[in-house]
Amino acid sequence: TTRESLQSNPVSRPQLVCIPPLTQLSPPDKLSFLNAALRACLCQLDQAIIREDDMFPNTPEDEYRKQRTTVRERLNYLVLSTQGEKRVDAQTKDFVDSGTFALKQWVLQVLQDLVHWSNETAETLQTLPAPKAQRQPRTRRATGMMNKNHQTAETCQPSPAAKVKKPTKIRTTTRNKK
Repeated sequence: TTRESLQSNPVSRPQLVCIPPLTQLSPPDKLSFLNAALRACLCQLDQAIIREDDMFPNTPEDEYRKQRTTVRERLNYLVLSTQGEKRVDAQTKDFVDSGTFALKQWVLQVLQDLVHWSNETAETLQTLPAPKAQRQPRTRRATGMMNKNHQTAETCQPSPAAKVKKPTKIRTTTRNKK
């Protein structure tokens, strides 16, 4: 069997997954549409995996299958991590079953769409402002306790609060009642 590889410069074809132009949208809306495109890519990747497994049922577990599983898991993670409050759908073109060569071309197009929409999502995520860490306000007591208990690895000196105090004796006196 001959191994096939993806072209370094893919042939430009119409995409299988389509969403409206993102230029006039707000960042959260862009992310919603990109999430829709990624979800559609994930569905098409799942279909491609099923069709490949049906067409080539006795193929042993090899590097391609491992990479395919890794790509699917990473895409699923990207879909989950870009979900927003707003859910929209992307338009997709279905695969028309017409033989092994057509399946391979379709799988290639699915992978090219996946790369395109993943890159678009990465660029959009980089333009978003970083979320500020939400910290709860500290009380004086909590801050003082933290400072007393905080030690670094370089200065393994016990804090003053950690010194052991000698127990104090309690004096008891008895008074005589008159």
